Amino acid sequence: MSGQSIYKFKDRAEHSAPVIGGSLYLWAGDQLDLPRVHDSPQKRKLTSTVETFSFSSARWSSHLTRGIPPLGIMGYSCTTFHSNIYYYAGWCGHGHCYHNSLNVLNTLTMSWTQLHPNDESRMKKGYGGMLSLEFEGTDYLFMVGGIGTTPAVKHLQFQYDQFRDGRALTNEQLLYNLSNGQFTVPSVSGQCCPPTSGFTINKINQNKGIMLGGTVTNDGLYTVTNNIYIFNVTHNTIHWESIKGSISGEGLWTKERDGHASAIINGDSTSPTLVVIGGQYKYNQLMTECLLFDNITTGQFSCKKIPLPESVTGRYFHSLTAVTMSPHCVWLVIVGGCKEFEWKGRVEKPIVTYITDTNRLTMIIELVYIEAGSKVDGNKLVIMNEKLEEVLQEKQIITEDNEKLKAKVDDYEVYITEIEEEKKQSYM
Repeated sequence: MSGQSIYKFKDRAEHSAPVIGGSLYLWAGDQLDLPRVHDSPQKRKLTSTVETFSFSSARWSSHLTRGIPPLGIMGYSCTTFHSNIYYYAGWCGHGHCYHNSLNVLNTLTMSWTQLHPNDESRMKKGYGGMLSLEFEGTDYLFMVGGIGTTPAVKHLQFQYDQFRDGRALTNEQLLYNLSNGQFTVPSVSGQCCPPTSGFTINKINQNKGIMLGGTVTNDGLYTVTNNIYIFNVTHNTIHWESIKGSISGEGLWTKERDGHASAIINGDSTSPTLVVIGGQYKYNQLMTECLLFDNITTGQFSCKKIPLPESVTGRYFHSLTAVTMSPHCVWLVIVGGCKEFEWKGRVEKPIVTYITDTNRLTMIIELVYIEAGSKVDGNKLVIMNEKLEEVLQEKQIITEDNEKLKAKVDDYEVYITEIEEEKKQSYM
């Protein structure tokens, strides 16, 4: 057997896990051994590493990066464009320390570049959203929402709701031009989302997206919401539309939630479908369900629950990524997160509990399309972890056999060398 050890992925929460090529990329996020300080050698060591999950080998690996990584390591906004992963804003991990720098990780060179430093004139925040969009032949990053410190400059078209703890919640929106590196503050129209954090945001097509759930304010206190919005982005205007009350199917409307994860399934055989897993309901209750929203491009939304075990759905602050494996098959990759709160002593103080069970840390769900209707078939869901274990065992057996074969070849080479030496001695 090879002496090379197998890298083991550990706990993680409040992170993103985008896919580029055949791998999933995970940077930073909350973890047990993360120092709760602004900056330190240990913190830099952790944030200078990017972990990847290869779909071909079904294994995690760790990679050192070059350059200076961001300090907004939790609740950052993340999106991809070509081979680059963009990271915006985020919480530092201590106090009310938020950031608003924009950084990019080049996955080909594994190097960091800061595109825009922290800026006191813009709101420093975390737990917002960001997408890469394209319109009028130009590529943009679109940022929206989040919670953080009250900004020095407030834009009149947006709201900044104050919490009792001194932080502010916002629906502030920005566009970043990837060609000229300039931020612009767009105008808004329609039914704009209220100040929100902890929501999910996903791209439907080149200039259209969907926003679901999150935390809003109620008399200076936190409350979760079940708002769903569709937005369209043009050159300098974001048009919003609330779709609350227009979803059909099974007579249900999604419950309030935050800390959930969602992904868009864009297969060749189906129209864009939104899948939502987990999150928290009121009073820190886990949302142990999986929802599928279909027909999101037509306005005739339908929603249905998909039966999955709580080992999959019973989590929050996790990541969810949809990966198209074939024209009729999609993998949903779920990574990390936290499970139910544990209560400390007699005082009702919730303690965050990370998912550390290796059987739950990385889970893959296989979705199969019904060919006739071009719909996602919720009855054909397969939890792939057992299959992955079989693949890993097969790969391990092959590796061990190859090592044994190599050892035999080496023995034969030594034996042949000894015979040749004996022949040389006999001729001397």
